[in-house]
Amino acid sequence: MAEKHSKKEVIEYIKEQLDSGQSVDHIKAHLMSYGHDADELESLFEEILKEEETVKSKTVSRAVEILYVVIFIIFIFWVGASSKSPGETVVFGFSPTLLYIILTIVLLEKLKKTDITLVLMPIALVFLFFIIGSIGEIPMLAGMEIGKLTVLNMILSYIFLFALRYSEFMSRITLSREHLDEEDEPEEELEETKGQISELPEAPSPDEGEYLEMQQEDHEPIQKLMHSLESHSKSLNSVVGRVYRKSNGGTRLLRELIEVKKEWYNQFNHLEKSLDKQGILDVVDKIERRLNVMFKTEKEMFGQTSIKNLRRDTEGNSRIIDVLIMNDNDPVETYFEEALVICGKIREKAHRM
Repeated sequence: MAEKHSKKEVIEYIKEQLDSGQSVDHIKAHLMSYGHDADELESLFEEILKEEETVKSKTVSRAVEILYVVIFIIFIFWVGASSKSPGETVVFGFSPTLLYIILTIVLLEKLKKTDITLVLMPIALVFLFFIIGSIGEIPMLAGMEIGKLTVLNMILSYIFLFALRYSEFMSRITLSREHLDEEDEPEEELEETKGQISELPEAPSPDEGEYLEMQQEDHEPIQKLMHSLESHSKSLNSVVGRVYRKSNGGTRLLRELIEVKKEWYNQFNHLEKSLDKQGILDVVDKIERRLNVMFKTEKEMFGQTSIKNLRRDTEGNSRIIDVLIMNDNDPVETYFEEALVICGKIREKAHRM
């Protein structure tokens, strides 16, 4: 039976496949063929999509924050140059907005539910600024139009809040549309098939003595499955030989660690005649365990190596199967997936013998 992996490994695999452009249905089918539960995978996909939504929303918000701060700083410099006022006076004049921007960024980073706080905070800050400017005896405030600055600071603060909220809102709408588009695709396929259903022949009545036969799943003989597994094993070995060849820093020992041994699949020549149940199960177990080794990273399997010229993580953190897929023109993923599926089919048939 194919090896199941930890939740962390599955999540990392799903993210890699989504980034490479694979569809959700394809990834689910792939993982389910290795024994993962459909409900468990559905939960993982929801978790990943929520995380993706949060990351995108935060990225957009951070971009808006940076853009607004840059514009605000330019605005302060422009006001300072136009009014010919000392720099510290100009900065103090817009201190409510500056404080609001800083506090908003901190609150959004540390807390989740801050809507009411963010709405009321500008009022509190400009009110405090107005009180200090009206009753305080600070030389810096002399000549300042406190009333106009109070209103201007409140407007600038709420513009900042509106920009943040609008960017988050648009980000959610964009993600929702993407998800809806994905959900609409199967519906289009269903619409196309509606016209085809009516073309199916009607089932004859029992009186006619004829019955429609249910389509049976093709049952390949175990001998044919053994030949297929042998062929896929040879194909994978050829890929290993090409990718981890000497010119790429590979060694014979390194290749032997991941190749399917010839003596294993060569036993099928005898087993397809003798149909020795235990012998078949033993060979299939050995081949399947060797295939599952390819889920490991190069570092886990090989340790420190001198591998070069390959598309891979230079620290050895790429999975072996991914390195093979990325560095060979053959349909490596198909060889690998089908070999694992065939292992399961042979085992199932052997148990029925």
